[in-house]
Amino acid sequence: MTTNPSPFSKFTTRWSNPNASTFPELPICITWLRLFLGLVCGLTLGLRDINGGFGLLTSLTILTFLPMVYVEIYLGANTYSYSNLTFAGVPNAMALVLLIWIGFYTEGHGEEERSLAAIVLEAAKVFAEEEVNGAVGEDVGIADIVDSDPQQIMESEF
Repeated sequence: MTTNPSPFSKFTTRWSNPNASTFPELPICITWLRLFLGLVCGLTLGLRDINGGFGLLTSLTILTFLPMVYVEIYLGANTYSYSNLTFAGVPNAMALVLLIWIGFYTEGHGEEERSLAAIVLEAAKVFAEEEVNGAVGEDVGIADIVDSDPQQIMESEF
């Protein structure tokens, strides 16, 4: 009596040389690996307070190439027998990276979020008053609305 090995055991067996006929679940396993890596990348970027494109490009590189190195070197898979194995799950994993990164980054910058909300509410109030008074269309900038220093607004992280 022979039992079929589980997809996890196939995915962790070194030099198993899988192909599309012996291990058709490989793209699904790669997708789950990429989702796990996306979770780790998102947590790392969000908790370390990293902003900018460097984190995004680093995550994309990790999510795309690290699983393929695992498949090629550790498993020794015949990747040509699979269709689109290189990018299977990359968009989903990048979405997870961004979701977690933005969530943790925003949580760590509550004061900035509250000050932005106050500026937006004040601007909406002023524009609503101008609409009632018939002054819509005049050149009114954000510096005319907010009582803070205009240079501080222009020198934000964006």
